[in-house]
Amino acid sequence: MRAPAQGHEAHCVPREHFQGPVVDTKALARALREGWIAGAGIDVYEREPPEPGEELLSLPNAVLSPHISWYSEESAWDIRVKIVEDIRRFCEGKPPRFLVNPEVLQRRGT
Repeated sequence: MRAPAQGHEAHCVPREHFQGPVVDTKALARALREGWIAGAGIDVYEREPPEPGEELLSLPNAVLSPHISWYSEESAWDIRVKIVEDIRRFCEGKPPRFLVNPEVLQRRGT
């Protein structure tokens, strides 16, 4: 993120993963329509699926995809490999690389 200074334009490319109604889509549509932000990519919506009349669907500076757009044969294989590698690491007494709840390791005594 770059904050505006001395007449320069602000640039922000937030990248985050959310579920559910995190972004106010009406406010986002307005920001896109009025040029407050240049563009947005969305794969999670306030309502799933989005209503056919949802303004974001008609904006040229909004890229919209279903939440499953990450899926490909390669990505599915990659996930399986990572799971097996983490199970192996755990069995060897090493912490998993992709652990989302590290507090469980403290209960295990590692």
